[in-house]
Amino acid sequence: MKISKMLSTASTTAAALTLFSACTPTSVVSNYLPAPFIPLHPPTTFNAPGTLVFFEKTNGKPHIGTICAVGGEHRKLMRESITEEASIISQKSLNGNVTIAPNDLVAINKKLGTIANASLSGVQVKTVYQEFKNAKLLQVSFQHLSEIEAALKQSPSCQDGIERAMQDPKRKIATVYQVYQADVTYKVEFETKLNAETEITAMKIVNLELNGSYDSSGNEIRGGKGLFFAAALDPNPS
Repeated sequence: MKISKMLSTASTTAAALTLFSACTPTSVVSNYLPAPFIPLHPPTTFNAPGTLVFFEKTNGKPHIGTICAVGGEHRKLMRESITEEASIISQKSLNGNVTIAPNDLVAINKKLGTIANASLSGVQVKTVYQEFKNAKLLQVSFQHLSEIEAALKQSPSCQDGIERAMQDPKRKIATVYQVYQADVTYKVEFETKLNAETEITAMKIVNLELNGSYDSSGNEIRGGKGLFFAAALDPNPS
């Protein structure tokens, strides 16, 4: 595929496109990812193979933002690639070796501290573990990537998005060609043992920060099924 040819057409467009940027929470799953995979913050349904993205480093951490999203027709071109790495990453997360980053934990605890609820006074989260179940590696062939690129280039808004992303010299334009996908669950551990009512109240606040789903029992938050939690880019931005 020829990313450079796509970039050369960007200056001819004028339609607007909102760049959907990835955001926190940040996971330290990158410690367990094989090169050249980059963690997606948070795990998402965006950035399927074929998606045009920008890459940058924010405070030293890798960050991917979507420029041109891949539609349902092109998502059908994804195929599972047999690899042991997916099961290894999944097992490490199930063993409690993957947590959200410290700065995200600080943000959650800061939010808890702003809630005007006497029962939450002094309540702090110690750790948020992240689990990846049914993990798999998905990809599309480079031939299909070229076809997807050609289709995306037909959209003026997509080309305008490329142009806008290129205005920041710190950003690199690339295409997602592989992703790790899994069902994501968060497990929350508090600094002290809470009674049931207080724990439910606190968990609801944590759930809002993690953008998950909480059923008002236990310490688990469902992040979602079939989410992409890491991506490999072409060209490799590192």
